[in-house]
Amino acid sequence: MRQVNFQYVILNFALIFGLSACSLPYLADSESGVQSHEAFAVYVESVFRLQNQLTSEVMTLTESGSPEDPKLITAEKAMQGACLPLNEYVSRETDGLSIGFFLRRRVQKSAASCEHSAREVEVLLRH
Repeated sequence: MRQVNFQYVILNFALIFGLSACSLPYLADSESGVQSHEAFAVYVESVFRLQNQLTSEVMTLTESGSPEDPKLITAEKAMQGACLPLNEYVSRETDGLSIGFFLRRRVQKSAASCEHSAREVEVLLRH
């Protein structure tokens, strides 16, 4: 597996979301009811970083021979499923492949679910 410069990926990811203002819908904000494209790009980037960090932590635990926690493994699998559109987007962007409207839309629709799943994994890792 090749080494990926995640800072480059994240920068490009944020840039793509920022430049795709015409095709990326807004997310609701609790105060104004609308979130800017820039704010959404920052949010999605933070979700990607969080789930990527947690995946690495779970892998480290698994590889270190720690006893497997079935709840943690189940939560991590759920996180991977919820974050699949986001990871597909980043992978396609990293490989220089085209990213269609429907994938962007799936990322927009799944970002909150991805974050929620990641937070569940985070709680299990910290306790």
